[in-house]
This record gives sequence, structure tokens and C-alpha cells, in this order.
Amino acid sequence: IRDMDQTKRIALAHFRVGETDGVSLEMNKWRLALEKIGHKCFYIAGCKGTSNAFVIPELDFRCEEEKKICHNCYVKISDYKDEAELQKVIEERAQLIADKMGKIVEENQIDVIVPNNVLCLGLSIPIGLAFMKLIEKYQLKTICHHHDFFWEREKYANPTCQFVKDVLEKIFPPTNPLVSHCVINTPAKED
Repeated sequence: IRDMDQTKRIALAHFRVGETDGVSLEMNKWRLALEKIGHKCFYIAGCKGTSNAFVIPELDFRCEEEKKICHNCYVKISDYKDEAELQKVIEERAQLIADKMGKIVEENQIDVIVPNNVLCLGLSIPIGLAFMKLIEKYQLKTICHHHDFFWEREKYANPTCQFVKDVLEKIFPPTNPLVSHCVINTPAKED
């Protein structure tokens, strides 16, 4: 992102913030560094832990609906009659999440969004799709901060259906001119 020398309103986003997991700790480091050079930062997450954040409960990968969808994406389609029904549920949930994030983006005049480990791991297909809908609708400059990739985890490397496989290949991580990528280590950069 070429014009980061101008003050930006930046949303750091993840499934959760303000906890002791590695992603929450990395996000805090980024927030402190970005604010030190004059940017205004916000957190968007499914749960806020000890941090001040905009909370969208559907972003929490630990909620029952997310667990059910994840099981059907990676273990067995058992809660939906077929792949088409699973796809419909995922797309509806993605739109709901994108709409909620869009409201935060509009109300807070967000210039840049930094999804943390959201568009690489494949943990949540609806959340990944929601971020891409948001990025494209608002033409948001995006820095994806990647920690883990789906192909590094056996659980996510073998989806149950073609729809999930296609989404993983398309947006985990995404190829989009609005999106820049940052990885936490050299081997991940080479992937």
C-alpha cells in the first residue's frame, strides 16, 4: 500500500482479540506500531477479550454455527442435505457478516483493513467470503497478515466438497489488486 505515509484509519480484524493467543498478541504489536507513526487503529472481532473492539459475534469461530459449518466443510456433510444447501448457508452467512463489517467501515471511515490469519487458514469459509465481499464492495486497501495456511493443516487440506475446495483455492489467500500480503516467517513467504 503505497500511501501509508498519510494518516489512515486502519481496522485490524480477526476471529478474536485481546486474548493470549499468538494472533491477538501480533495484532497488538501492529496496533502499537501503527499508532506510534500516527495512524488510528480499530479492532473488529468475534469476541474482544480484554481489548476495546467492534464485536460481530458471527466472526467468532467458536460459535456453534461456525463449528457446524466447519465440520461440514472439512469432516462430513451431515447437517445439510447436500453441497448446494451447505453453499447456500455459507453464502447467506457471508453476506450477513459482510453487511455488519460494512456498517463499521462506513461509520468509522476505515481506509485500510488488516485481516489476521483470516484469509489463509481456511478455518471459516463464510468469514473468508465475507471479507472478500467487504474488500470488493468498499474497494478497501487490504494487508492480509498470514500466520498459517490451509495446506499446512491436514484438517483443512481435504475439504468435503468442490465448493469449499474452489473457495480455498480462490481466496485463501486471495489474488486481488487491493490486497497485499504479509507473512510471519520466511518459509511461509516462499509458499
